[in-house]
Amino acid sequence: MKLSKHNLARLQAAFVWAQRISRTAYHVTFVGASARDLGNIDTLMTIERTGRGTDDKDHFLVNVNVKEMEGRSAKQLRRDAGHEILHALLWDMDEGDAAPSTETIENVVYKLQRALYGEDDET
Repeated sequence: MKLSKHNLARLQAAFVWAQRISRTAYHVTFVGASARDLGNIDTLMTIERTGRGTDDKDHFLVNVNVKEMEGRSAKQLRRDAGHEILHALLWDMDEGDAAPSTETIENVVYKLQRALYGEDDET
């Protein structure tokens, strides 16, 4: 299923907003999908890595249920985008088969701290 230019622009605006709030700079590629493609009729979006490993660790694919998103307001899309960006922020903890290392957890905590509470040098 293809995203219209209008819906693509709405998604891009929502993700720009979410990334500004979370202070991230991920590259996101949107892929239109149907409910059947996503495996769940209630699913609006899913996020996944591109499959290129560390060469592309800040690039994500967001699969979007086109019919479900059309009825979403801008405010709802911003909240949905924020949810997916939080998944991206926490992705480091979900890498590999082993439990996340203390260093990985600490890195994610600092990312979330900066996203939620700002940088140390801000007043």
